[in-house]
Amino acid sequence: MKRLTKYIGLFLLAFLAIILLASIFLYQNKVPHKLVKEMVQKELCKAFSQKVTVGDLSGNLFNQVKLSDVRFYNNEKFPDGILLEIGELHLNYNIFVAMRRRNDIIAGTSSMDAYRVKLNILRSKEDLWNILYIIPPPPKILPPPPLTLTGKVNIHDLDISFIDEKGWGESVASESFVLDIEDMKGVVDFKDRYKVQILLNGNVYQTGAPIKFKGYMNAFTGMYDLDFFMPRLAVEKWGYYVFNHKGFGIEKGLFSVKGHLRSKDPYPARDIPFWYDLNLDIRDSLFIMPFFSYPIEKMNALLRFRNGSFGKEDLRKVAYSKKGFNNRIWDELVK
Repeated sequence: MKRLTKYIGLFLLAFLAIILLASIFLYQNKVPHKLVKEMVQKELCKAFSQKVTVGDLSGNLFNQVKLSDVRFYNNEKFPDGILLEIGELHLNYNIFVAMRRRNDIIAGTSSMDAYRVKLNILRSKEDLWNILYIIPPPPKILPPPPLTLTGKVNIHDLDISFIDEKGWGESVASESFVLDIEDMKGVVDFKDRYKVQILLNGNVYQTGAPIKFKGYMNAFTGMYDLDFFMPRLAVEKWGYYVFNHKGFGIEKGLFSVKGHLRSKDPYPARDIPFWYDLNLDIRDSLFIMPFFSYPIEKMNALLRFRNGSFGKEDLRKVAYSKKGFNNRIWDELVK
């Protein structure tokens, strides 16, 4: 009996040793990492309804994982290209919390850190925005919320490239407007998933002028409400883009923009899916109008655009130069 017990003990010891050696071998060859990477990639494709690839996955798999070279590709409605690229994405999580939540790693994640992020925003000539396809529009009857993250996403370095092929005039612009924003840092806090806090700060590449985004998003519906501020912008670059109306033009000087963006509810089938309210403060500029042969010099103006509208009330807010062009004359012109 003692000999049998001894043999059983030796067998169990050998079995555990084999399991341990096999686990070490598999771990060293990153077999579990490859399986997890395929699972993560599959879930990302499913969640965003578009092609997503993960270059590599590393970490101890118990409380920390690093995803490398994560790429979100453009929707099929747009040319081939990358919409969002993340050089490194670090996940810090509690494996026991994840196990209690049916092996949901996202639910057990306390924080994410994103490095070397590049976002390529494109507005096509057909007035389609590629960034709006990264999250599918919410259905009329909402399913159970798929997002279980309640931690923070820390963004350490984000570069944004914005290309607008259409412009804001009555017809398609003759050439695309390009804006590059660099070195953005900030946080997206999912502590309250009904009111996810967004805070980002960066610089306009061409001028070094600061740019700030602050607002909220509903993680259940995808609806958002954002404010942004961009000071010290060059009118030469922005004038004909923002103020693209036949016979009108703004040149020289500087201006700043305070804006508000709010998603439309429900999402329109074919239209800009957000409301916008832009307030422009223009200083020492040259204002060209079809009413006069000569432009107005050293103009200071406050203009407001709301979803493309440019009405009489907005025009009356213009504050003119000291050369005698007053509001009384302007009121006569816009009657």
